[in-house]
Amino acid sequence: MLDAVRMKEACRICARELCGNQRRWIFHPAAKLSLQVLLAHALGRGLDRDGRGEFACSKCAFMLERMFRFDTVVARVEALSLERLQRLLLEKERLRLCIAGLYRRSNPGGGRRGGRGPARQL
Repeated sequence: MLDAVRMKEACRICARELCGNQRRWIFHPAAKLSLQVLLAHALGRGLDRDGRGEFACSKCAFMLERMFRFDTVVARVEALSLERLQRLLLEKERLRLCIAGLYRRSNPGGGRRGGRGPARQL
């Protein structure tokens, strides 16, 4: 009787009926990716064992894991982009200094006198 009741449990996320091995325990303490943490992150609030369903279907578990992979990739891209941006800005500054030096060398005395205010920024 108890097994029949357990087999009629629903996914806590999508409410689809769970059958057999389609279920993943949300509060599993030894899971490599904690579905509880992933679901709490997706919902934007904490998630506790409150008597409601404690399982997620394999489809919802897959979507949570995929969301985690996206977050990981986005964080990596952001870090690489910041690093690349810093390198590009440094290279731009080197080019600016090189051009300014070449200009001063080929235009002696034409430094600040001919200017009409600060240089425009691109």
